[in-house]
Amino acid sequence: MIISRYLPFIKSLDKYSTEIIIKIILSISLYIAATAILKESEILVVFLVSVCFIFLVLNIQTFPILSALVFLVPFQPIDSGFGSINMFLVYFLSGVVITKKIIRKEKLKEKTVADLPFLFILLAYILSLANINSGLKPHLMYLFAFISNILIFYLIVSSVKTEKELYTLVYIMGFSSILVFLYCYLQMFALGSHINVLGFEELRLREASHQLYGLNRVRGPFADAEIMCEYAVIQSLIQIFMFFHEKKTLKKYFWMTLLILNITVLIATSTRAGIICETIGLIYFAFIFRKRFHLRKFLMVVPLIILIFYLGSIFLHTYTRSGYLFERLGSTEIKAGSVIKNRGNWFLVFPYLKEHLFIGHGPRYDTPSNNLNYPHSLYIFLVYTMGLFGLISFLWLFLELFKYSWKGLKLPNSNLFLWGMVAIFQIILVIFLIDEIKIEFLRWPDRNYQHFIFFLFGLLVAAVNMVRADRARIMTEMNK
Repeated sequence: MIISRYLPFIKSLDKYSTEIIIKIILSISLYIAATAILKESEILVVFLVSVCFIFLVLNIQTFPILSALVFLVPFQPIDSGFGSINMFLVYFLSGVVITKKIIRKEKLKEKTVADLPFLFILLAYILSLANINSGLKPHLMYLFAFISNILIFYLIVSSVKTEKELYTLVYIMGFSSILVFLYCYLQMFALGSHINVLGFEELRLREASHQLYGLNRVRGPFADAEIMCEYAVIQSLIQIFMFFHEKKTLKKYFWMTLLILNITVLIATSTRAGIICETIGLIYFAFIFRKRFHLRKFLMVVPLIILIFYLGSIFLHTYTRSGYLFERLGSTEIKAGSVIKNRGNWFLVFPYLKEHLFIGHGPRYDTPSNNLNYPHSLYIFLVYTMGLFGLISFLWLFLELFKYSWKGLKLPNSNLFLWGMVAIFQIILVIFLIDEIKIEFLRWPDRNYQHFIFFLFGLLVAAVNMVRADRARIMTEMNK
């Protein structure tokens, strides 16, 4: 054993004592690293978070800690040039899991369909560093952020093994979204003013955006209206499925309440693409579940969703300065000139793509002109930053995830929850790829939305693995 070779005294300790010692060392290392690179004013908060996390690591297994991390994904009270506290926790938890596997002589990771695409994406990040025009540190931050995305993907795949664990994480996402919606409602009614929770500047409420006709577009904890809208659309699909799946009335009320809050927030982002993606998602949902749910039940929910959109818009229009989504839709002109005007950055960045077409300009979106804003498209963003090599690598990852989910859907399975979650994650993947035409989730390396997306990708693979295992178990019992 590698650890025993370099630390002979560990041989005399039992497995439990060894794990505790290593966890303490990792925890202290996390605290020292965090306090060294974060601002002095944040040391107290880092200390409290570190102490709590050390306690959790020493007393609770990996899944509960991972669940807490998933719950905290939308929120990052501390961030710096080196990333948010969640990124540190992902690296830390990964170190703990890897160490435990080494001690127990277990496989470090499972083979997944994402392994090779991840390898090529990392290679694309590294190759693009050859063309950077600014300092290395900002670009490395994007690489570190993506590695944390990969880690959270494998943490989910290796930790979520049972239907109960998947069910638990779905509810954790639901409770986490309550705090997200509360955050958004505070933004709506605070009219963009700053609020410092408990007096901490680090826990400040980010002000709402004033980009649209002087009106508030709710940005939520992700600090961007487009990303917040995408989050709301993704959550709505999960909420609709859980509403249909649950049998108990109280649980149905829980998910319907979340759906109402969610749609109201979606309207408050005033993002036209949101309602388009929501419509496509509902159509895809009806197609996928046409044989699992009675179509009549689903068609009864659609008018309810439309009514929520309408009443929510009236409420927001009357009592806040948000909720002008339908005004934006009404003023939309489906003309080529209108598209060029709305997505002008697409065309502004095109001349620069050919400079380093194959490996890009570096992970960070550095442009020669301060007037050249983000392209508002993941695919153009990838070509500019990591070239065609990076774009193809990411598309390969998305294709492999879609194919894997499709194989899961094709397996005969009587477990509606497992099969349904595979279907939902496939719908989410498709909607995500459509929505990313007009936004890039990789834009900010120090915001946790990337973790949320790769958390969902990990759940997709974990759900398919469960469906396959359940099918194998059934076939084994039938052949006895």
